[in-house]
Amino acid sequence: YECDLGTAELNLPDATQIKQRAFLNAGGIKSVTFGNALQTVAQYAFYGCPNLQSAQNIANVEDCAFMNCNSLETTTFNSNCSTIGPSAFQSCVSITYFEIKNDNDVRLGKDAFTNCSNLSEIYIKAKTINLYASAERSVDYTAFDGTTKLQKMTLLATSADGLDLNYNYITYKFIFTRTNYYSALSNCGNLHYIQIQNLKNSFAMSEFSSRS
Repeated sequence: YECDLGTAELNLPDATQIKQRAFLNAGGIKSVTFGNALQTVAQYAFYGCPNLQSAQNIANVEDCAFMNCNSLETTTFNSNCSTIGPSAFQSCVSITYFEIKNDNDVRLGKDAFTNCSNLSEIYIKAKTINLYASAERSVDYTAFDGTTKLQKMTLLATSADGLDLNYNYITYKFIFTRTNYYSALSNCGNLHYIQIQNLKNSFAMSEFSSRS
């Protein structure tokens, strides 16, 4: 259902789950703060909230949960977060920084941050990190396609072989290309700093030259 709350600040300290479409297109919300009990923000829960600027202490995020929240600038995540689902933050054009730090296995779904055109830095530190991409030519399965201002990416897996870029048949030299439309970081032409730790497979650093 659609709702338009007459409150600028939404505090949900005891919520364990935000149900599907709970605040779809709610124009009155400027900020939302969750408690540590939160486990899941379900599909389309905050989709298209035009004035939402801040979402704090988020847990697992399902498909399209914050998609098209054009004013969303600030996000923080609690220790329960392990999944950023497909298109979870797609086209959130005001986000500039994304960070997750916990002891979980963290997975980013396809198009999780696609077209977040002002996102400039990503920092993820977790037990394992799975960055989704696909070599299927019929579908553009990427995590960060179109983040044209992305400059810095840090992916630190704390367990051995914990970083899995998971792009199936694409060779390593294509994973960071700007021109290959189905690579994990396609159309990220300003990316100039990458720090990675415990990558599942090895590769030659010279292969990054194809990014330009």
